[in-house]
Order: sequence, then structure tokens, then C-alpha cells
Amino acid sequence: MPLFVQIVPAYIPFPLLAVIVSGAFELLGAVGVMIKRTRSAAGIGLTLLTIAVTPANVFMYQHADQFSQVPSWLLLVRLPLQLALIACILWSTRQRA
Repeated sequence: MPLFVQIVPAYIPFPLLAVIVSGAFELLGAVGVMIKRTRSAAGIGLTLLTIAVTPANVFMYQHADQFSQVPSWLLLVRLPLQLALIACILWSTRQRA
């Protein structure tokens, strides 16, 4: 089973579908960021997507023993980095006057 499917918490139905849909939205966001007209909306979408996948990061930290290939300290550091990532997304996709 692919790693991304393994980190989806059990309370999320259809984990493979969740991974595919989130990946598709991530790619759409990346394309949207490259187009000036859609950049701001893409930034909002990518921010919401980042928030939506945070439970998987929390799950991974809570069950670090299942993911021995990733150091547990890195799983912990990754959580506050989500906030920095969101700040970078919003800053880089904001509308400029």
C-alpha cells in the first residue's frame, strides 16, 4: 500500500480516493498559481488543501512507530511547518495593487 494511503486516518472513508482527489487538487492549485488571473483563488484553495491534509500529518506523528523510515522528530517539526507553509502560500499568491 502506498505511503500516502497509509497516513490517511481511519475515520476518513475511501483513503485511496482521498489521496487521489487531494493530489488532483494540488496539481490544479499548482497550475492556478502560474496563471495571474487565478493565482489568488489557487492560493486560497492550496491553503484549504494544506489544512485538510493536516490530520494525516498528525496521524503520522501519533503513529510514528508505523513509519520508521521517517524520524519522529521530523514528524513533529513538520506540524508547525504547516503554518509556515500556509503563510508562504498566502503571501506568494496575494493580490497585489
